[in-house]
Amino acid sequence: MEKVIGSGRTLEKAINDALLKLGLTAENIEYEVISTGGFFKNYKVKMWKKLTEGERQRDFLQQVLNKAGFNLNVSLSEKDDEINLNIKGEDSAAVIGYRGDVLDSLQLLTSIAVRNSENKHFFLDCENYREKRRLTLIKLANNLEKKVLRTGRKTKLEPMNAYERRIIHTTLKDSTKSKTHSEGAEPFRYVVIEPVLKNKKENVPKEKENQNTYNTHRKQLNFVYRTKTKKPYEK
Repeated sequence: MEKVIGSGRTLEKAINDALLKLGLTAENIEYEVISTGGFFKNYKVKMWKKLTEGERQRDFLQQVLNKAGFNLNVSLSEKDDEINLNIKGEDSAAVIGYRGDVLDSLQLLTSIAVRNSENKHFFLDCENYREKRRLTLIKLANNLEKKVLRTGRKTKLEPMNAYERRIIHTTLKDSTKSKTHSEGAEPFRYVVIEPVLKNKKENVPKEKENQNTYNTHRKQLNFVYRTKTKKPYEK
């Protein structure tokens, strides 16, 4: 991070001097007063560019990985509403962990340590692991739906985090033959896939239902009339 020293007879002039050296505006900088003015003395300020939310998160995570002894680099892609960090390097498998559990922990740690005051969506990935895992879960959801429809029995998936459960729900949300819901408490919450049970009794319009009832009674009356025996003639 580039830092410059600005000086001037007043604090305002010292700040303006540093701004000219950085080529920035006052909204994009942070500074520290290192010397106050007086007789034959100028104000002095140390100034640097203000880091964005994403840059602060990137720098924090990079420091954590460096101190842990990993040979990894963190890259940043920042947009108006989201922050994307991506880890690459020789030790990438170590920071992914079992089905992304270490990666999830690093994302949580970074989001807690560096508060996201702008409420941007923060997403951490490593060597495109998230996308590969997403495609795996989509395939799993489709295969399990076929099993559920074949057996007619619901099935429970292994515990997943909220992000992965959402992938399962989203994959099958438009299905008319199965439905999904989550059960259990964190961190052991899991997805259940079950078949949609169709009601065999069809909905009959009320007018038609009344007509059918009338015809049934009429047949019963006719039956009774036809089977009634005549009494013999008595003299």
